[in-house]
Amino acid sequence: MIGIRTAATATALTATLGLAAASWVVAVWQMSGMDMGVATLLGSFTFFVAMWVPMMAAMMLPGAAPAVLRCAHASGHVRSVPLFVGSYLVV
Repeated sequence: MIGIRTAATATALTATLGLAAASWVVAVWQMSGMDMGVATLLGSFTFFVAMWVPMMAAMMLPGAAPAVLRCAHASGHVRSVPLFVGSYLVV
């Protein structure tokens, strides 16, 4: 049983940090070319949401890693982790 929990914990940590890294890549890619000057247009609401979601995921998921690990370790399997991470991002 210990081996299953260790594997679940490692899988949850790898998936969470992988999702955070992918979110950083998307955020950096989408923000290229923005000069942050006074005259920079903010764009549409859709553009704002498309920028905001990867940025929030990139910043929040590494901080959530300990809670995700505890969730995976407590349940003993990885099936509960996507629900936990998804609800964390929605909130």
